[in-house]
Amino acid sequence: MPKGSFRQLFLAGSWYHDESLLPHYVDVQFRDSPSQQGLAALPGVHFLFSLRDASLLEVTQVVPLPGEGGAVQRRAIRLSNGCPA
Repeated sequence: MPKGSFRQLFLAGSWYHDESLLPHYVDVQFRDSPSQQGLAALPGVHFLFSLRDASLLEVTQVVPLPGEGGAVQRRAIRLSNGCPA
C-alpha cells in the first residue's frame, strides 16, 4: 500500500479468554477502507500487543486478492527483537 493510504484506526482487545492459548491483548489496526466498521478482514496492517507487558506479539498485513470478490490474504510480518523486520 502506498505510504499514507490508511484511512481508519480500529482497536480491539480481549482480556476475558484463557491465557494459556493467547495472552490478553489489544489489536491496533490501520485500515485502508473507512467502510464496514468492525470487520477484521479489511485491508491494512494489524499490530497485536500483550496487555500483560505491552510487548509486540504479532504484525499482520491484510492484502486484498485481485478478482476474489473481497477476499483477503493475511501476511505475517517477521519480528526481530520485538520489532517488525
